[in-house]
Amino acid sequence: MYFSKLKRHFNFSQEKATAPTVEDLCAEINACEDYDALDSKMRTFLTELEESEALVSEKNSNRNLVILDGINSSKRRLEQMAQNYPESILNVQEKTDKTFQNVIENLKKNVETMLLINNEVLNLKSLSIDSNLISYNDLGLLRKWLSS
Repeated sequence: MYFSKLKRHFNFSQEKATAPTVEDLCAEINACEDYDALDSKMRTFLTELEESEALVSEKNSNRNLVILDGINSSKRRLEQMAQNYPESILNVQEKTDKTFQNVIENLKKNVETMLLINNEVLNLKSLSIDSNLISYNDLGLLRKWLSS
């Protein structure tokens, strides 16, 4: 599986690789079906040109030095990443406390807003009825009548 992916980008044949002609390059470009394939192909061409220029240039005439320079630069980048730890708000206790405090305050405000009731219906059991027309025993009948 990986070998087939590598074969797409590299020539593993024992024959000496020949430089592609302008017609070959145009045929490869015209074979692209969409923008992404064309973008990928052009980036591949650009990378190959940059690598070949780096290998042929006077200051990097030795291919082994170019490879060693690449490995050393990767090593330096990895060492730099190992020294610089990722930062987050959670790394600083004061910022974490402040963030959680803000969240709690906002939740309290939202809960208080949700608990506000407009046009509240009174609980009839809590009403003390002082009437000659209705007694406490008739309260169930009154509730039933109001709910229907």
